[in-house]
Amino acid sequence: MSVTVEQPLLITMLMIPGHTPDAADQVVLGHADAYILDLEDTVPPEAKHDAVRATGDLLSGDQGGRVVYVRVHPVDAGRLETELDAIVGPSLTGINLPKVESAAEIVALDSRLAVLEEAHGLPIGHTEIMATIETARGVLHMNEIAAASPRLRCLCVGVGDLTRDLGLEPQGADLSPAIVAAQVKAVFASAAAGLQPPHDSTHAIEDDVPTLRHRAQATRALGFRGKHALHASHLPIITEIYTTP
Repeated sequence: MSVTVEQPLLITMLMIPGHTPDAADQVVLGHADAYILDLEDTVPPEAKHDAVRATGDLLSGDQGGRVVYVRVHPVDAGRLETELDAIVGPSLTGINLPKVESAAEIVALDSRLAVLEEAHGLPIGHTEIMATIETARGVLHMNEIAAASPRLRCLCVGVGDLTRDLGLEPQGADLSPAIVAAQVKAVFASAAAGLQPPHDSTHAIEDDVPTLRHRAQATRALGFRGKHALHASHLPIITEIYTTP
């Protein structure tokens, strides 16, 4: 069972591109329950190196107890070791690993984190993991993924990439039953493994509040208890929907 299950729920997680000049200022504001500094999809190829450097620099300082994750690249991208070397330390709460397809990926990440924690004088297990499921293979192996490491705090289902992996049409407010089935499986896998309830992925369009509300209400009804956000303006809406009885 995960050691993080009894910690507070992270209802709002604001994603900030790692190369953004004001990333540190956004974290300092403290408007979200947690922050995800992104090294992956929101960072253009020409800014990848700068994003890793800037994120490492930010995490070298005290974050005032704020919960700060970093979304690294998936295992097969060939960037993970360099990214982990740059970011693991006392101020890093956890790693958001995208496109997870097997328990072996989580086990390998757990082992690498233990090595880096020892090198930094941190207790083994200091660094949490959030696993994002975004492919059909990941959905099929979700039960094993959820039980792969005591570092796991929760799962996330990435609707956009999963939609593309399944060859589905772009999703409107109502998601395909195939996507909903993956979300339901995440709820069961999380509960069975003793994880916190899963997180919904971001809604990219800032002013499309009706779709944001509709999807958040739908996943709340399924058993999700939080949602990632790309826009700070979405945070109050997410908080309202996932905390209202």
